Amino acid sequence: MAAERRTAVPGQDAGISSRLRRWLRPDPAAEVAGTAAAVDLRGDYERVFAQIGRSEFERVLVQRHADAAAAFAAGTLAEADQLRAEVEAQAMARAAAEAQLGQQRAAAGTAAAGLARWRATAEAEAGA
Repeated sequence: MAAERRTAVPGQDAGISSRLRRWLRPDPAAEVAGTAAAVDLRGDYERVFAQIGRSEFERVLVQRHADAAAAFAAGTLAEADQLRAEVEAQAMARAAAEAQLGQQRAAAGTAAAGLARWRATAEAEAGA
């Protein structure tokens, strides 16, 4: 204690000056512990940033898959619309063909009736 009093600054308590000495000349073991703690924190930071990087990569990957799926769906819908238009055009062409067929059948029926009348007239004339 006497040694501490001799090295103490006049007007200061010896306990304060020993604390100042410890602060001015830190223990090397404490410095190593502080450095190890800093290294541990650096490792934690690296792990956190690696996780952030992985999650960002996964987000971009999912976004690209979603964009590709949306583009595929849009293409499929466009193709379906085109096929639907083709089917409707074919249905309209079939309806027109069926209407024309009906007209031709009616004309054939009229012609067959005219032929039947002509035969009947010819047979009547031949019998007379």
